[in-house]
Amino acid sequence: MGDLQAGTPAEAILGTAKALGAGMIAMGAYGHRGIREIFGSCTRHVLANSSKSLFLYH
Repeated sequence: MGDLQAGTPAEAILGTAKALGAGMIAMGAYGHRGIREIFGSCTRHVLANSSKSLFLYH
């Protein structure tokens, strides 16, 4: 699975998805106001670096 010992949570998510052969990654967001605050840095990193389909829920 993903390397949970090193890297960021986003890298662990991407590594685990790759290791499992996942077709989709589902992520949730927590509430902040303003469009820039809808998704945190982990979600933004996964969004920018994933070759998988993403389901993002806010």
